[in-house]
Amino acid sequence: MRALNCFLLLFFVICSPSVFSEELYHCKLKTHWKNFDDDEFKQKDSLLTFKIKDNNTISIFNHSIELTYGEPLRIRSYNPVVIAEFQDSDNIRLLVLDRRNNLATYSVTYINGNYGGEWRLGRCSPQY
Repeated sequence: MRALNCFLLLFFVICSPSVFSEELYHCKLKTHWKNFDDDEFKQKDSLLTFKIKDNNTISIFNHSIELTYGEPLRIRSYNPVVIAEFQDSDNIRLLVLDRRNNLATYSVTYINGNYGGEWRLGRCSPQY
């Protein structure tokens, strides 16, 4: 009976959709960006949270403007480095999250006829 109870407990923990469905990473990133009419790159520090949902998508929350970016990124590769991307008619967004070393690179390239983009690089802290 005890073995059956342990098996059932293990089964429900593993099969529960809320247990392994999300991972959070808080990342302090150095941001470099350039707009169409700027001559030089500008930079600032930023704090982003990456939320991995069901190993399929990643949403991005920007703490400085308290905003979750539009469409989530689609995960193309997961272990041990997460590679995710999103593309529409305005921009291409790419995230590389090295979970072994807790490093991230996030970039945005504008493809709507405007010259510009941003690049972010920094350390992340997994949230358990």
